[in-house]
Amino acid sequence: MTAIDPGALAMAVFGFVFLFGGLAVTLWIAFQSGGYGDGQSVDDDQGGEGDE
Repeated sequence: MTAIDPGALAMAVFGFVFLFGGLAVTLWIAFQSGGYGDGQSVDDDQGGEGDE
């Protein structure tokens, strides 16, 4: 049986926590009232000069 290096195990655990923690924070911000959907988007037509 192959032994698992404790350092490699620690890096793997930290990597998964970092990956899924970042995903959870991103989704939490996205679905809050102050998230991505509430602000003014760069696609909103504000009048003025455009390229259309």
